[in-house]
Amino acid sequence: MCGIFGNLSTVASPVESMKKCLDTLTHRGPDQCGYYADNETEWKLFLGHRRLSIVDLSDAGRQPFITPDRKVAVAVNGEIYNHRELREELKSKGTVFRSESDSEVLLWGFYHEGEKFFLKLRGMYAAAIWDRRKQEPRLLLLRDRMGIKPLHYQLTRSGIAFASELKALYAIPGAESKINTIAIDHYLTLRYIPSPLTIFENIYKVSPGTYTVFEKSVCRNETYWQISVPEKKYKGSLNDAAEELDFMLNQSVKEQLMGNVPLGAFLSGGIDSSLICAIAQKQMGANTLQTFTIGFDRKQNDESSFAEKTAAFLGTEHTSRIMSSKDLFSILPELSSLHDEPFADDSALPSYLLSSLAAEKVTVALSGDGGDELFFGYTNISNNWNIAGLYEKCPALLRKTSGNILQNIFGESLIGRIGRTISFDSMAQIYARSSGFFCNHLLENLCGHQLNKNTSVLHKTCSFFEKQHIPARYITPFMDMALYLPDDVCCKVDRASMAHSLEVRPPMLDHRIVEFANSLPFNYKYDPKSGGKIILKKVLEKYIPRNLWDRPKMGFSAPVNSWMDNELQKQCDMILSPQNIRKSWNFNSETLSALHTQLSKTYNSKFLLWLIFCLENWRMNMKLPHKKSNYKIIGQ
Repeated sequence: MCGIFGNLSTVASPVESMKKCLDTLTHRGPDQCGYYADNETEWKLFLGHRRLSIVDLSDAGRQPFITPDRKVAVAVNGEIYNHRELREELKSKGTVFRSESDSEVLLWGFYHEGEKFFLKLRGMYAAAIWDRRKQEPRLLLLRDRMGIKPLHYQLTRSGIAFASELKALYAIPGAESKINTIAIDHYLTLRYIPSPLTIFENIYKVSPGTYTVFEKSVCRNETYWQISVPEKKYKGSLNDAAEELDFMLNQSVKEQLMGNVPLGAFLSGGIDSSLICAIAQKQMGANTLQTFTIGFDRKQNDESSFAEKTAAFLGTEHTSRIMSSKDLFSILPELSSLHDEPFADDSALPSYLLSSLAAEKVTVALSGDGGDELFFGYTNISNNWNIAGLYEKCPALLRKTSGNILQNIFGESLIGRIGRTISFDSMAQIYARSSGFFCNHLLENLCGHQLNKNTSVLHKTCSFFEKQHIPARYITPFMDMALYLPDDVCCKVDRASMAHSLEVRPPMLDHRIVEFANSLPFNYKYDPKSGGKIILKKVLEKYIPRNLWDRPKMGFSAPVNSWMDNELQKQCDMILSPQNIRKSWNFNSETLSALHTQLSKTYNSKFLLWLIFCLENWRMNMKLPHKKSNYKIIGQ
């Protein structure tokens, strides 16, 4: 696992200043540092890499990798799990490798096959590829199919800069950006900023399953893979599907146990992590898997006892540590610097502590991430079930009219909120509502406008799935898969783990498993009576007795509500004061006051305030001025 930073410009950048930008990513790659400077064309390149050594620990694995003719260079963050078979294929064509690194495979695969080679990759990766074999040189920025690994780019006055984390772009001397108000709207709606947006107007995320090409001063984005429901649906029985999924999970875990460093796994005691740990322990044979759990001093969120029982049954070497609210609170200041942009998922805090615990003993950890999204495990699908069914069966005019009547009569009561929900225009609005954050009416009250459909990533994504004729009842998990998974879950895990130089691998997000899951009949994954993850539970029964994992889903979060009433009260009163917020974001002070008072009786106002608190806390940490229309950050 590594960090990438680079700059392509018509004016050569001082190497020392570029190295300082690269060094902001030292936590991602503390073992080695390398860079390649190419000033032989009109476009001057600096390509830097910080390395966390996992495959081929020798100096031969140092990046960037460069062809002998110095015409092609790559820097890679992540892992290519099928690199051995790709290596043999390339060797048969006469390729001579100088290392055992999986990343060198991308260099030569692209050299011989170009972009077509991307479809052969299995893994989690982000890469920068420099190609000047033709008269017009070009830069390609590649991101894995599911968006597990991050990559950002910034369009500058003289070219393009790119980095694994935004902090490296912030460090470019003279770099300048303005706040993206569209991104703020998305953040308030979703609690994170979805790809390709970032908090700044001229900085973007490379979207999952795409590569960005910079050529002739022009940027374009190409999609090589995307989440979809295949036309060819799975025809076998549920038992057959469970057997096939079991085989695929075993294959994925086996591939992801590769490496020349200590390996372990996260174990919460829930379905997803228990299944991955069970398969990993089986794959390791006589060797003992190291597993890690953090528990909480709040019973409603503490699964550590279940994890310990599962670890004892599997025979893993288990490490568990109980964390208090004070432990979580102590790392709250780290949240802004971890993510470099507003991010309000409070589970980032325990993820940080879990990564810290695992990094004491291992360099790589497997996780169960992806199970909820692929196999319909979240409660929002059940919350939306009846309302989505109403969308399918009830004429829009009747639905909207009755919804508006209920809203006008019952206001912010439960019935009134149901009325507002059934009057929404689209499933995208229902998705935003079910996520529990600022939906259109609250966003309009706070900011004076609604989320613009023409610029909304949320609406575009929802429209894409609607065109695939996915029933309204099942749109929600696909939205989670496309938005929440890469830009919240994977982002949170990447930043928390890399802060401790730990690599986390999610076997369920192998794209073959994703494609298989999306081909399954929906009722193999979800039933309104028995809930989600039907097929995963069927596989897990083969490994672990049901009594060890069959229980209601528990949260993995920080006690935000309690903090805002206690430890954070004074800070919240200062940050969220109408005077401060009006100067910073021009938000409606009456709406904020309502969140403090009457809405608290009927709505989760504290979490809405938490979103604004995290937004303003980020602004203060970035030392941005109190001028909404002219927000800028300028590299020092």
